[in-house]
Amino acid sequence: MIKDLECNDRAAGASGKIHITGDEKEGRNNEEANFRITANFSDTSGYNFFLIHKSISNTTWKPVYKSEIQTAIHGKFSWNHVSILTSELCNEDPEREIRVEFFKSQKSGKHKNIGFITCNIAQLKEGTYNYMTIGKVKNQQVTFSNVVFHKRYSFLEYIFGGCEIQLTCAIDFTLSNGNPADKDSLHYLDMKKNEYLSAIKSVGNIL
Repeated sequence: MIKDLECNDRAAGASGKIHITGDEKEGRNNEEANFRITANFSDTSGYNFFLIHKSISNTTWKPVYKSEIQTAIHGKFSWNHVSILTSELCNEDPEREIRVEFFKSQKSGKHKNIGFITCNIAQLKEGTYNYMTIGKVKNQQVTFSNVVFHKRYSFLEYIFGGCEIQLTCAIDFTLSNGNPADKDSLHYLDMKKNEYLSAIKSVGNIL
């Protein structure tokens, strides 16, 4: 779906367009993918990051994860551990294409694309961990390591499994919250209208 953006200060059609693409999420797969990504780029200057994209169609990609920005150490870029549900990457199709796109960070916000790789969950499960970039910068090695797939348990599953929960409350008594005698203060002395007390009761009743 494509819609025109509207602005009262501009002529009709002069404010750009918004593209809306739907993605139906199938099943209730709670499998979690865990891995680290490292890359050997010929240009080790500057700060790099990557985006992981999910394939929506042959020409449409949806970003589902953005890494932190890192510098090269001993000639190699290495990013933090990634934990993400496989359903976020490919729904229920392990052969659905995943794109990992690499960028050199720029202060202007116009980050420089330095290539991408494509893979899928089936390949990672089979032990294919090394890939070469394609796109604007080619033949740069990207490696997946510490690859583990396991079930991500829900909060209720932990509770049913015997996990015990304790509630600890801390209240910030600072002057910025206002005079306790003022009804607009978070520390208002009326126990029926005190916002801190209401929040503690709400959380406490659930736990």
